Amino acid sequence: MTIIGTVVIEDLSIQFRIRNAEEIEYTITDFAYGEEETRVVNASAFAAALGIALNPIKGLKVSDAKLEKAMPFNPYLRFIP
Repeated sequence: MTIIGTVVIEDLSIQFRIRNAEEIEYTITDFAYGEEETRVVNASAFAAALGIALNPIKGLKVSDAKLEKAMPFNPYLRFIP
C-alpha cells in the first residue's frame, strides 16, 4: 500500500509519500519564492515534525536532533520553528 499526501502551510506545500516503514520522501515548495527541496527522512521524525507544524505550540523551539534531521536543508523551507 502506498500513502501519498499534500499539506499546505501558509506559502509552503509539502508533498510526501511513504517509501517503506522507516522512510518518507517529501518535496517542499515555497510558493512565494519558488524554492524547492526533496528529501528522504525518517518516517517517525517527519510525522512528529508535521504534527508540530499542524498544531504549533507557542514558544516551542525544536531542539530534538531527530526532528532537526526531518527538516529541509534550506532554512527558508523549514516548516517548524
